[in-house]
Amino acid sequence: MKDRFDILLLAMIALQLVHAVEEFVLEFWNAFPPMRAVYGGVPGLGPRVFVLFHSLLILFGLWCYREMRRGRIPPRAAIGAWILIQGVTLFVHVAWFVVDSSYQPGLATTPLFAATIAAAILVLKREPVANGRGDD
Repeated sequence: MKDRFDILLLAMIALQLVHAVEEFVLEFWNAFPPMRAVYGGVPGLGPRVFVLFHSLLILFGLWCYREMRRGRIPPRAAIGAWILIQGVTLFVHVAWFVVDSSYQPGLATTPLFAATIAAAILVLKREPVANGRGDD
C-alpha cells in the first residue's frame, strides 16, 4: 500500500520532533560533551544552534514527505535517508550511554528509534523495488 511509506515517514519525523523536544527541555547542549566544549563559553549559543539544527532536520523531513508524495523522490530514498538520520542518533546516544550510564537528555525516546528503524526496514523489504510506493 502506498500509505505505508507515508505513515512510516511521518512517524519517523514525529519521533524526531518528540526527541528534539525532550533534548531541548533537558538542555542537551549543556550535557553532551562535544556541544558543551564548543558552545559552553558562549552564552545562549548552544540553544540557538540546537533549535536551528533540529528545525532544519524537521523541515528536511517535511520536504522529503512532500517530494515523496509528489513522486519527485523515490519512497525508498526518503525512508533510507531517515533510517540513516535515526541510525546516527541511535548510535550517538547508545555510545554516550556506554561511556556515561547516567541519564542524558534524549535517552527516554532513544529506544523508539530502534523501533522505527526496524519498521522501516520491514516495509522496505516487503515492498517491491520496481514499485516503491506499493501502488497496486
